[in-house]
Amino acid sequence: MGLTNNDILKKLRVAHKLRDEQIVEICKLVDFKVSKSELGALFRNVNHPKYMECGDQILRNFLNGLIKRASLKIIFFKLLKTPNHFWLVNKVRFCINSLGMNINIFSI
Repeated sequence: MGLTNNDILKKLRVAHKLRDEQIVEICKLVDFKVSKSELGALFRNVNHPKYMECGDQILRNFLNGLIKRASLKIIFFKLLKTPNHFWLVNKVRFCINSLGMNINIFSI
């Protein structure tokens, strides 16, 4: 028996040290809405009555969100190395916050 989408999602969550709030924010990056309660159902044991199978769409959007998050982190940290970076970093933070995203998605 191979890995299910739920197993892959769980392994990615552990590998990236993500909390549920961060996963919700990552999904928002690709305009995909998922709630914390839905995530809880995805991370439950298979035998639990509230267990929900992770579909391909959820996993695909989460992976695309991770890619987008990584790209934004690269841009953000490159800005930190540029001269006058304080102005640029504040500008980027303002843009990110105005998009409704939480700056905490960039935590390492």
